[in-house]
Amino acid sequence: ETPATDFPAAVVHAVSISYMNAVNAQQQAYITQQAAATQVISPILSVATATLAVAVKEAEGVGQ
Repeated sequence: ETPATDFPAAVVHAVSISYMNAVNAQQQAYITQQAAATQVISPILSVATATLAVAVKEAEGVGQ
């Protein structure tokens, strides 16, 4: 093959790699967003669960 026929194939290959990298970067951004959301939501759920447990214990004590 001559360099003239190699050039279009090289351009297509380079564009393909660029698209692949863009998709990979987007997926990594989604994963990071999901991890950040988990870091925020997890302590909130823990506090809510602990608060509910205290409320239940107090309600059980009132009934006796």
